[in-house]
Amino acid sequence: MGNLSQKKIELAKQFFGSWNAIAKSVGDNDRIIKDLDVEKFSKEYFEVKKAITGAETTTGSSLVSSEYQALDSAHLNYTKGGAFRLSGAMVKTNQVGSAVFTGFNPTAKFVAHSSSTTAGSNDIIDSTGVTATVAINRYIAQIPIYDDPVTANYVNSPAQLFAVFEKFLEDRKMLLEDTLSAAAITSNASVTALATSSESYAKISSSIYRMITNLVKYGQLPAVYLNHSGLYSLLNERDANGQFMNDDLSKAGMKFSFANANGMIPEVGLVGYMMGSPVYVTSEILSTYMTDASNVITAQTGGNKTAVIVGLPKQLGIARGRQEFDFVTIFNPQNDRTQFTTGITEIDAQTYAGAGVINPVGFQYYAF
Repeated sequence: MGNLSQKKIELAKQFFGSWNAIAKSVGDNDRIIKDLDVEKFSKEYFEVKKAITGAETTTGSSLVSSEYQALDSAHLNYTKGGAFRLSGAMVKTNQVGSAVFTGFNPTAKFVAHSSSTTAGSNDIIDSTGVTATVAINRYIAQIPIYDDPVTANYVNSPAQLFAVFEKFLEDRKMLLEDTLSAAAITSNASVTALATSSESYAKISSSIYRMITNLVKYGQLPAVYLNHSGLYSLLNERDANGQFMNDDLSKAGMKFSFANANGMIPEVGLVGYMMGSPVYVTSEILSTYMTDASNVITAQTGGNKTAVIVGLPKQLGIARGRQEFDFVTIFNPQNDRTQFTTGITEIDAQTYAGAGVINPVGFQYYAF
């Protein structure tokens, strides 16, 4: 019987018997297997089985091979960023060392004035403007790819790995912008933090309502930012009778409307509207904030609170360093002695970035 074990031959025979029994039961005599080479079928069947399960190395011309699978971006599961940029934050690129952003003092306006007095609080000049300097720091990302049977196929052709991870690393730069932006807002002592809501229900919705009304008086429609868990908490708010907020007509002013007809929630970006203000989701608003007795965020980690941020996007500055300082490079066992001894192919990237609040008056947050 060749080099196949008797067990495999018996399994093949069981398969044929089961197949024929099914065919006969439905009266499909044309599909009944007859005069099949059991040994040949067994050999090919178990080669395909090994290929699909990855249990052993395939040796035949099977349909799927477990020895090599082309790697592409579809195999990378990662979080995307760019919410603050998409909402309209001030972005400066190709900067060196730091970036200077100029904003406005939204309280400057015309006031009643007597000709016998000098100008005062009604002055709309440079002194009422706001200038913020955002430091640009170096950030690196390193992706070690161990010399396992799959990735070893790329050692002789690092360009394939490079192409896949280059886009991935560019996306991580957008995520870095969100990380820095959320931290800049929630750690700024001059940004107003709402106290823990005293509402009996709809604490998040009512707090967003308050922040929007506090900021819209400056003549610009603010944006709302949450992470996904915060958004789900918002959508799950109910009244004392268990009625969802969106079904409570008495709270129509705080109703959340999805940006798309099917209510789909994106990985990042615009998800809906509240009181006309756009609502954005980003993973980089954390769920680990620590707060003090006044509900002010005192630390980015160590706690169990998240936050909803409401602000005027143009009062947030995002800075990116010079393009020539950004790069992605690859070290593999063929071009680096350390990599040769460790058996690791590593893709490294560098970027320079920073984010800061231009005018703290333009942002508020509520931790919950």
